[in-house]
Amino acid sequence: MIPTLAITTTFLERPGLSNSTICSYESTLLPLLQQYRRSLVDTLTRQQLEEYLNSLKHLSYTTSNRHQTIVQSLLNFAVEQHLSINPVAHLKRRKPDREKNEHSSDETVRYLNPQQLKLLYSLLKPTSRLHALILLLQRWCFYGEESAQVLETYLRLYYHNNHPALFTAQQFYTKEVTRLSYATAYKD
Repeated sequence: MIPTLAITTTFLERPGLSNSTICSYESTLLPLLQQYRRSLVDTLTRQQLEEYLNSLKHLSYTTSNRHQTIVQSLLNFAVEQHLSINPVAHLKRRKPDREKNEHSSDETVRYLNPQQLKLLYSLLKPTSRLHALILLLQRWCFYGEESAQVLETYLRLYYHNNHPALFTAQQFYTKEVTRLSYATAYKD
């Protein structure tokens, strides 16, 4: 029997985990360890773990579900190391909270009508990179004359020839050219 949640150290030292995965697991498991550090793994109940996971309401539902997945992975590992059962096995995941503007992929996709698309495109014209990005990536489309013109404008004004990515961003202070991040595209 594994005495305490110290099994987490063994769990994190498994071969094949990247440094970023280990950091993510550590930051996720640290609050659990702080709360139940002296508990025997065999004595943790489903109710205790549900209460712990439900206490994560301040997190988005996707982050909360990621926490649950990591805790479940830890306990699955403990089962492999002779824990009798995983108390969170088959625990239902938290659903999106509409009041927090959370959505899951099961929700109905709403499309813009032609007038809304026309307005969107007119607002995008002054920013060539964003205009090209939206036309090429935000919807299913055929590559046509309009897309070709917008892409040509973007390539002429923004494209960095020495970078392999199509959409790039130049850092303000360092002037380093990097692949356009989701956050930067979102801010545009």
